[in-house]
Order: sequence, then C-alpha cells, then structure tokens
Amino acid sequence: MRRAILLVGLAAALFLPVSTSLAAQVDALQVPSWVERSGERLPARAGMALTESDVVETGKGGRLIIQFADGSFIKLGGGTRLALTALREQDTPQSTLTGMLNVATGAFRYTAGTSGRMTQRDLRVQVASTTLGIHGTDVWGRNKDGGATVCLIEGAIMLNNPARGEFSMDQPLTFFSAPRDGEPLPVAPVDPGELKQWSAETDLDLGRGVILAGGGWIVQLGSHNSEPAARAVEKRLLNAGIPVDFTTVQLKDRTFHRLRVGGFDTQQDAKYFSDTLRGQPGIPKPWVTCSIPGSSCQ
Repeated sequence: MRRAILLVGLAAALFLPVSTSLAAQVDALQVPSWVERSGERLPARAGMALTESDVVETGKGGRLIIQFADGSFIKLGGGTRLALTALREQDTPQSTLTGMLNVATGAFRYTAGTSGRMTQRDLRVQVASTTLGIHGTDVWGRNKDGGATVCLIEGAIMLNNPARGEFSMDQPLTFFSAPRDGEPLPVAPVDPGELKQWSAETDLDLGRGVILAGGGWIVQLGSHNSEPAARAVEKRLLNAGIPVDFTTVQLKDRTFHRLRVGGFDTQQDAKYFSDTLRGQPGIPKPWVTCSIPGSSCQ
C-alpha cells in the first residue's frame, strides 16, 4: 500500500530508474487496460516498455500510470484512450524528451517529476481541438464528447485553441473549457470540490486491484489438465485487458497448465481482484499467494 499511496501523493519516490533505451513504461495499472501496437491489442502490464505510435486504453474502472524517462508521468482515468503519436529521447548533451500525446477520449493528469536523467522536456498534449505545451507543470485534462477541459494545478502551460489562438495559463487552480460546439469559456478559478472530483477520476483506486512493477502479491487462477481449456481461459482474460501469465509444470507423471496474475500492490488488492473473477468459467476458486520474502500470505 505504501508505494501506491506515493503514486497518488505525487511523491518523488515514485520515479524508478528507466532504462536509457526507453522513452516510457507502464508503472502501475488497474484492469482493464490495453496497449495497441502494430495492429495487435495487448493487455497492459506493469513495467511494459512503451514507444511512439503505441496507443494506450483503459476500460470502465481501469486506471493506468505511464512514467517517462525524464521522471514525469501521466495518469489515465477509466475509459481513456491515449495515442503516443510521437515520443522520443533526443540524443544530445543535455537529453530532452519530446513528444505529442493525443487524448482521444477520457481524463488524464500529467505531473512533471523532481528527479530523472533529463532536465529538459518538450511535450505537447492534444485534447480535442486544444493543444497544451508542457515543459514542467501539474495539469489535469479531459476530452469528453469532443470538448476539452484543462485545469492547471501547478506551474504554467501554453495552450492553442482554434477559436482562442495561443495563450498562456500561469495562474494555478484555474481551468479552461472549450466545448465541441460554441465559443471557449474564459479561464476561471476552479472550485476545490470539483478539482477533487476530477483528480479522483485519474487516481488509483487503492485496495481494488492495483498492479505495480515489482508488486509481490499473486492471484492464482487455477490449474488445468487440458492445455486447450487453459488456453481458452487465457485468451478470454487477455482480450478483457487482464495481464494473465500461462505456465506448464510437470509433477511426477502429470502435466498441469496454470494461470495467474501477479504484481498486486497489497494483499487487499489481490483479494479484491480474486473476488471479481471467482466463479467465472474456468476460474471456480482463485486464491492469493505472494512472492514477498518473509510474508505468509495468510
């Protein structure tokens, strides 16, 4: 639970080292979440490397956090679709992360990190007809029915909207709204209660199936004598955006095909997820185990 709380609290301890070859990776998620790549739709997995042209999507109730190589991250709420239209680390003496992120639908929150290998970034985020220029800030936004809402929490951003032109937002706790039809509304202070509600849309729902890179709790989904039967369950779960793992083990003269989902942050997260699948075809009685040294999982 401690690390999940840090994620929600935007603490610097979130920022794990990212390989120099990676521009981004999946840091945490709640199912269902997918990554579309080269025409293939895959369940998102914690620690999964992301590159430009990937499209990330969350289903109803899903959440996903992407960490960039510079230590910044973006959190996606349920029902969000984000295209990494362009994303790369410039090979210069002072490395710079550049990219274009397109929020096709749903809510996001982007927060610049306080640590990381790079000190420069030049990211643009497309939200409906409005484009954000990001260098270092904390900003929440949403594309709903083709209309854009952008809320500046900290820092400053540049916006470009066809009906408004280019302008800056440098007053924290203000928001800009541009409906699909009609004129954009003037920048105005955000109501604290509304900001709290918006933030909850992109925060992890702690204790309800949070999966992290390095999470040690595991949900065992069952062991099958028949590989086709196990593969059928695996396929159904993968299509549903659940990062299930398949293994085959030999015990004496018998072969078993096992399915499991690992990486849960806490035992509570694992139990919650286990309960959501209990009784589904091929998953009569899932159970929780762990790979944490010194833990009993009881």
